[in-house]
Amino acid sequence: MILTNCAACAAPLERLAKQCSRCKTRYCKAECQREHWNVGGHKDLCKKIKKGGGAEQYHADKKYKEAVAEAVEAWTPTDEARDAAAALSRSVGHVLRDGGRFLQITFAQPHFRRPLLLDPHLARMFDAAIGRRQSARLRRQDSQRRAEAVPASDAAPETEWSSGAPSQRDFASPPAPAPAPSPKPPPRRRRAPPPSSPPDSPEAAAWPEESASPDAAAMPPPPPLPPAPRGARGSPWLKRAAADDETPAKPPSQAAPVTTEPPSPKRARTGPDLSASRHFLALGAGASQDLGAVVAETCDAWLRDPGSRRDVEAYWATLRDASAHGHAAGNAAARDVHGKAGFVLALCDAFRRVDESRE
Repeated sequence: MILTNCAACAAPLERLAKQCSRCKTRYCKAECQREHWNVGGHKDLCKKIKKGGGAEQYHADKKYKEAVAEAVEAWTPTDEARDAAAALSRSVGHVLRDGGRFLQITFAQPHFRRPLLLDPHLARMFDAAIGRRQSARLRRQDSQRRAEAVPASDAAPETEWSSGAPSQRDFASPPAPAPAPSPKPPPRRRRAPPPSSPPDSPEAAAWPEESASPDAAAMPPPPPLPPAPRGARGSPWLKRAAADDETPAKPPSQAAPVTTEPPSPKRARTGPDLSASRHFLALGAGASQDLGAVVAETCDAWLRDPGSRRDVEAYWATLRDASAHGHAAGNAAARDVHGKAGFVLALCDAFRRVDESRE
């Protein structure tokens, strides 16, 4: 909700407040409006403000409403989108440990981008999360890969008859058959070089090998191998998981002794930090990098303590609501925060359904 100030007494007021019917200037009460009209000079400025298109607060409120309506439409998942997100989470669950796919799908790592982008129900939310320019590039790359995957031998050979216009193929008479070529004598087979000639001599180079055939040169080269998965290069969570898998288990004699002390209350996790400093850190300059650290911390709380999941969702809801005004005003950092927060909240329901199905 946009908070503005009264034009007369500068008191903060809500979006739905008393305003001038001509220029849309806002006031907290009728007394302030009358005082500002008579003493504050609003009587002389009202016509100029109206001629300039209305008060700035009115336009900010209008842009805010449009942005909220657009965001609600983009981030409201349908039943098909929830089912698709749950199916995608199950299909890639073997790559990550429990809870890791929450961070991976949120940030749309390379091995998740293509399934999210090509799914008809999740493409709209994915476009709003990463930007339409980047999603168009990914779609173009996928179409190029599909075209390159078709081998050249499977394509039908284009002839004069098959490459014509549709009207010519349907109504024109077929072309006359070409005359049969005259039979040619078989090529003379050359002898292999004598065994006394060394392999590097010019005489041996002049004689081709018997195993060489004209069909061998016409064979297409083998298709290129698919690119290797990026693995843990894109996420510290995958690096930690890979390190945990590769670390050999210690024998019982070298294992750390088990202590029965209760955990220290200073180290107890109570959910994500909702302080103003962390909040403004995510909304400041370079929000993409700072937001990554905040997401890592919230997902860490999600993994360690199932009871803090409600706090995680409350934290992202706070980010989304606080960045809505900056998103409506065209702030790129606030738009990034608003989009990622909405994407996380939209997929939380799908992850919760996956956990309920496991139980």
